[in-house]
Amino acid sequence: MTAFVFSDGMGGSVTVFLFGLLVGSFLNVCIYRLPLNHPVVFGCSRCPVCLKALRVLDLIPVISYLFRRGRCRYCKSFISIRYPLVEILSGCLFLLCYVKYQFSAMFLTAIVLTSFLIVIAFIDIDCCLIFDKALIWMAFGGVTLNFWTGHGDWADFLIAALAGSGFLFLIYWITGGMMGQGDAKFAFAIGLWLGTELTFLALLLAFLLGAGIGLILFILKQKRMGEPIPFGPFIAFGTFFSFIYGQKVIDWWYLIHYRW
Repeated sequence: MTAFVFSDGMGGSVTVFLFGLLVGSFLNVCIYRLPLNHPVVFGCSRCPVCLKALRVLDLIPVISYLFRRGRCRYCKSFISIRYPLVEILSGCLFLLCYVKYQFSAMFLTAIVLTSFLIVIAFIDIDCCLIFDKALIWMAFGGVTLNFWTGHGDWADFLIAALAGSGFLFLIYWITGGMMGQGDAKFAFAIGLWLGTELTFLALLLAFLLGAGIGLILFILKQKRMGEPIPFGPFIAFGTFFSFIYGQKVIDWWYLIHYRW
C-alpha cells in the first residue's frame, strides 16, 4: 500500500509528536466527561474545582500546565499531573506508530486505535468501569478502518472478537465476577481490530502483565489477595504492543517452533 507522506525525517517525527499532544488534550476531555455523561465535543473546558471556563492559553498541551505550575489560573487549586502525562503519553505512542507505519493508512488506523485505548484504560483506572458507548465507537472504528484499508480477513476478525470476548466472559462466570463484563466486551472490540493471532497475543500479554503488577502490589501491601485490579489498562497495553510489534513476535514464534 502506498504511503502518503507529508514530511520526512525529524520534521515528520516532531509533527506527529505535537499532533499527539493536541489529541492527548482532547482525550483528557473524553476521560473526564464520559463517566459524567457529558458531551465530549460541545461545551468549553472548565477547571474541575472552581468550574471556571478555561481560555485558549490555559489549554496548550503541557506548556500551560508548566507555565501555571500545575495550578488553576482562577482558584489556584492544583490540577492533576495526569493531564500533561496523558498528553505526553499520546505524543509518544503516536510517534511509535509513525516510526512503524510512517504517514500511511495504517498510521491513521494505529493512532485511532491508540486514542481509544488511552481513553478506555484511564477511565477504567478511575472508575473500574469500561463504558459501552466507548466500546461501540471503538468497534465501529475498527470495522470502518479495516474495510477502508483492506487489512485482514473479515471472518478472522469476527472469530477473534467472539473468541476473545467468549474467553473473558467464561472467566467472569467461573470467578463469580472477578473479571468484569466490560473487559469481555473490550476484547470483542479488540478482535475487530487485530484478528485472531494478535488478539490472542494481546490477551496473553495482558494476563502476564496483570499478574506481575498484581503480585508486586500484593508484596508491597497495596492490594489484598483477591482484591480486584482494573484489567482494562493491561488489555490496552497488550493491544497496542500487538498492533505495533505483534506480527514480529508471532513470526519469531513460528520460526522457533518449526526449527524444533
